[in-house]
Amino acid sequence: MDALTWLWVIGASCLAAELFSRLPFERTVAGMMKCGSRAGWVFSSRRISDHWKETVMPAYAWCMARHTLTLALFFAALAVAIGIVLVLADAVSPEAGRFLASAPGLAASFVVATVYYVLRRRLARA
Repeated sequence: MDALTWLWVIGASCLAAELFSRLPFERTVAGMMKCGSRAGWVFSSRRISDHWKETVMPAYAWCMARHTLTLALFFAALAVAIGIVLVLADAVSPEAGRFLASAPGLAASFVVATVYYVLRRRLARA
């Protein structure tokens, strides 16, 4: 492997980690958990009538569906961005494209992205 391949790995990994950090994953997951916990509380409460449960549970289901769809769109955007980088890498350097799409390349990219994300979060807090 040459330096250009590693440059593509580092660039693609940092781009994916940056996109991941900019998308509101945490807020969306927190909203989903809030809807789920509220629905669970309403469903398990003996003080709430079955009529009210039948009325309110579709609203909680819609809330969960909306958050699930939002998460799916975030992951799709992440996949499209990574796919574009893979196509560009394959066009510029076929060896880099093959390496990025292989298991060792994905593992290296995961390690680089994780290190970048952790360092970025620590530097942002400082």
